[in-house]
Amino acid sequence: MNKIEFDLLKWSMRTGRSHDVTPFVFHNSNVAVIRKPSYPEGVYRPPSGGIEPGEDFESGIKREIYEETGLHTEI
Repeated sequence: MNKIEFDLLKWSMRTGRSHDVTPFVFHNSNVAVIRKPSYPEGVYRPPSGGIEPGEDFESGIKREIYEETGLHTEI
């Protein structure tokens, strides 16, 4: 994590909240999206979530993508 990333993360945690990520996963012309059980039929969104304390952005993004889609990705 570079200084800018660290400063942004530190700033976002001032209220005890970790930094959120919303990665867009592309394969050819397709985009990976998820559907939450509480969403109305036909409503989807990209995977997203928070970076854990001590986790760098790249690792956090890969983890969130895997947790929500089961996909292993490269950044």
